[in-house]
Parts: sequence; structure tokens; C-alpha cells
Amino acid sequence: MKKLFWVLLVVVIVGAVYWYSQLQQYKQARVTINDTDFIVDVARSIPQQVRGLSGRQILELHRGMLFVYDDEKERGFWMKDMLIPIDIVWIRNREIVGITKDVPYPELGVSDSDLPKYFSGVLVDAVLELQAGASDRFGFYEGMEVIVY
Repeated sequence: MKKLFWVLLVVVIVGAVYWYSQLQQYKQARVTINDTDFIVDVARSIPQQVRGLSGRQILELHRGMLFVYDDEKERGFWMKDMLIPIDIVWIRNREIVGITKDVPYPELGVSDSDLPKYFSGVLVDAVLELQAGASDRFGFYEGMEVIVY
């Protein structure tokens, strides 16, 4: 019984270390839309995607986060622990297929169950989060090419 306890403890510790390392290790990429470049953190792993931009107090105009998926399906996002408003750019096959503009961060004290959810409404394989207003400022629209370097 003691041996089983120690084995389980080691498994839990290794799992926690792996989960934490996945949260911390965002790779960066350059995204170009309509001759406008953005430096983005790439969220590929589930822990990175769960965390997203939560807790960040500032998102510069030419910065963002790119969520990359291995399949195409309708995606849903919420603003849990977000401190800044964003634009959500929905992408499929390197093309903008939708934009949800000026998504507000939640008011203090709103429970997780009461947070609104924002859906792509179409199949997507990537999602780009940018500073609120960026999509209007740079003239983004459906059908525009998204290049990731």
C-alpha cells in the first residue's frame, strides 16, 4: 500500500510539472494580415489554450495570441480571468472566416457559469486574439489571407 502511495504521488508531481511547463512555454510566431504584422504567442497545447490571455493586463497593438488546432470545428471562447477587451479573429485554411469585435472582459465578481461564450459559428482551425479594435483599425474582413511564419 505504501508503495502504491509513492507511485501515485510521483505520477501526480510529474503530471503537475508537465502541465505547468506547458503553460509557460509559448512559442512565438509572426502573423501577417493585409500587410500588417503581429507577433503572437502560439497556444497549441490544451493547458496553453485553457490559459490563453487570462491575467494579462496589457496587449500591445501588434501583439496577440494564436490558437492552433489539429482539426476544423466550431470553437467557443469565454473571457475567464481576462483583464482586457479583445477582437477574436476566426480562421480556417489560412483565411479569415469571421470576426467577433470588441469582446469585453468580465465585470468583477461574475461567476464562471454566468460568463458569456463567443462562438465561431463556422468551422475553424485557428483563432487569433488581438487588442480590441485592431480588426477595424487595420481593415480586416472575411476572406482575407492569414500568413503565419
